[in-house]
Amino acid sequence: MDDEGIGTASPPGILFCPADDERKLRRISERRAPAVALDLEDAVAPGRREHARRLLAELGPGIACSVRTYVRINAWGSPDVKLDIESLRGLPIAGVLVAKVESAEQIRAIDEAMGTGSDGFANPAILPMIETARGLVDVTAIANAAPGRIETLVLGTADLSADLGLTPSWDAVELAPYRATVVAATRAAGLSGPIDGPELNLDLATFSSSCERSRRAGFAGRVCLTPDQAQVASTAYTQLIAAEVDRLRNLVEAYEAARFDGLAVARVGDGFVDAPVYHHARRALDQHFTYADHDTHTKGLY
Repeated sequence: MDDEGIGTASPPGILFCPADDERKLRRISERRAPAVALDLEDAVAPGRREHARRLLAELGPGIACSVRTYVRINAWGSPDVKLDIESLRGLPIAGVLVAKVESAEQIRAIDEAMGTGSDGFANPAILPMIETARGLVDVTAIANAAPGRIETLVLGTADLSADLGLTPSWDAVELAPYRATVVAATRAAGLSGPIDGPELNLDLATFSSSCERSRRAGFAGRVCLTPDQAQVASTAYTQLIAAEVDRLRNLVEAYEAARFDGLAVARVGDGFVDAPVYHHARRALDQHFTYADHDTHTKGLY
């Protein structure tokens, strides 16, 4: 079987939580989000970041044992970033979101500063956040800066809009070319599907429509601002109806059987399945079976 281009499924929703808010931290594992990000950057005033790091050391291990957990650290070159990294030592987190990445050199510096699991770190993945024009220009190099360590890219739509001087309309069509650039760089580097930036309109119908457009544009998940958004994103980016699951399984099984027989293309019904179609189907199934609520939505599929 040819698995080229297939990576670990990205979380469909990452619920952000200020790392200095003890009440929210103590309740975040109850929110049933696919993943959480404990934020040491924009959501925390500079004067409270040391307090946030102490809370992270105290509460982080328990949170990480109950839900897939990331930590957003400050941008490389900020006075906080090395303190942020040191506060992660020993925490069993899934990854680190690095704010406002602008070059591959910054990611390599983060990678070196974090070291490996042998020196006291849990060896979390790195998720560069593309939030500035400079980061967008260097996005391909950033995506390839630390092979094996970078999980995926995260698009910071609000910061990027401000940096580019954009005023997005209701459907954010002005951001479409920049979204496509991040999707292409992520896929070309063989990373998991990229994570789209937040929708600031908290109306859930608006958010659901935004997630559907984002998914169709190639994103695999979303930064979420509320628990309700995280639940909507979990469905929007992963949930397949039973008929769609069966269709994708048929495509995958037909292609793998064809490859076993030495063929490059499989015939399914009135169409054909080649490598790109196969990889797309495998990614969709991987995302679905990793994160979807199967007890509610997919009874009888196992």
